[in-house]
Amino acid sequence: MCKVSVIIPYYNSSPYLEDCLKAVCGQTLAEIEILCINDGSTDGSGDLVAGFNDPRIRRIDLPNGGQGIARNVGIDEAKGDYLTFVDSDDLPEPNQLKTLYNACLDNVADFAWGLSRCFSGTINLHEPSKYYDEEGKRISQTKCRFGKSDNQHVFEAAQMYKLVNAATAVPWNKLLRRSFVLQKQIRFSEHLIHEDLLFYFLTLMHAKRSVFVNDILYNHRRWPGSTMHTISAKNHHKILEVMDVVKAQIDNSENTHLEKAFSIFQAKQLLSSLNGVLVNPKIATADRERFFQEVRNRLKNLKESKTLTIKERTQLQSLKMNGFYASILINKLPIGF
Repeated sequence: MCKVSVIIPYYNSSPYLEDCLKAVCGQTLAEIEILCINDGSTDGSGDLVAGFNDPRIRRIDLPNGGQGIARNVGIDEAKGDYLTFVDSDDLPEPNQLKTLYNACLDNVADFAWGLSRCFSGTINLHEPSKYYDEEGKRISQTKCRFGKSDNQHVFEAAQMYKLVNAATAVPWNKLLRRSFVLQKQIRFSEHLIHEDLLFYFLTLMHAKRSVFVNDILYNHRRWPGSTMHTISAKNHHKILEVMDVVKAQIDNSENTHLEKAFSIFQAKQLLSSLNGVLVNPKIATADRERFFQEVRNRLKNLKESKTLTIKERTQLQSLKMNGFYASILINKLPIGF
């Protein structure tokens, strides 16, 4: 019986892939399959996977098409009761799958997730007290944002909006029931760079119950060349496209509670991208100005849902003002809301 399908898309990941596979093969939950989706690698990563002597590993070779396509192929090929995604340079904690699997079963949840660390360099999974990066700085970690001291916290469908700004909008620290994903046709976009956002919001729209585990279960590597940490001249405008797609899905969703938090989420994402664009000298000045104007207009026109609390309205106004100050302090672009 396969309890969990672990989907690992990889593209030219030879420096980190071996450590990633060792971490996955060493999970305390043994009844898993490991789907390694080769997204057209040219650096020998495929040979590295073939050299692993573990019958649970299955390699699937694809022409280079991007993470969205690779992850969707993993979903189609999976046989496990549950799905999880691992980035090829990351390191899940040894108990990640068993912890989340039991949490889903115990709470009859569509998906479960836990906390994560971000790191660079190397770490020792068996010495968590020594988690420092190569510069000797302590590794950052996500924190429980629900004000709960208990180890687990369950969210029903009407409470999913709380996860919009409290949980990370990524697939790699989550475990999802495969039948739920298939039934609701939850897929990754195959043409958007920020495909994680759409997948996450589709999950929130359709889930009837989720469970949060207040424990660090995943280690996510940050490095200069990674997709989500590089704002380039080629892809900086893509965040605007994915926001439009997500908003259209929310507008058509039966889960009306999500609109409550989306304005704040959108403002945070837009400002994060704006900061990356304004400090990137490789992006032409004219392109930076156009992007700034678009972000400024979007922030100005964000609707304040009537269901927002006073605290949430204040937070949204603060985010809008940050867009105003960005024009003055960061790049001296035209100002005025």
